[in-house]
Amino acid sequence: MKTAIEERWGTHPNDVKKYDTTQLRKEFLVEKLFEADAVLMTYTHNDRLIIGCAMPVKELLKLETVDLIRSKYFCERRELGIICIEGEGVVIIDGKDCHLGFKDAVYIGRGTKRLLTNAH
Repeated sequence: MKTAIEERWGTHPNDVKKYDTTQLRKEFLVEKLFEADAVLMTYTHNDRLIIGCAMPVKELLKLETVDLIRSKYFCERRELGIICIEGEGVVIIDGKDCHLGFKDAVYIGRGTKRLLTNAH
């Protein structure tokens, strides 16, 4: 299993006005979202938002904390939403299975210590 995070810094509104299309795409477009059996994330300093995708194919994936967010576990100080965008899946939230169908979503509250996901 692979976990990777990319960090993006905030931009000043006056600077953005001068960006061409290439620079706008570089600063704001998140291109690599999915990789088989990996959790990929992009952290932006704008609102401390994390955009992440998990694509379990052959492995059970664990949402682990990363040094960048300085927490003991991923949801120690944050909440998240999970949406199943293809087929069916299972999210294991602190040991309890939550089965998701296509387009189903689940809210994960702050303080959740262990998150796993698996293709159904």
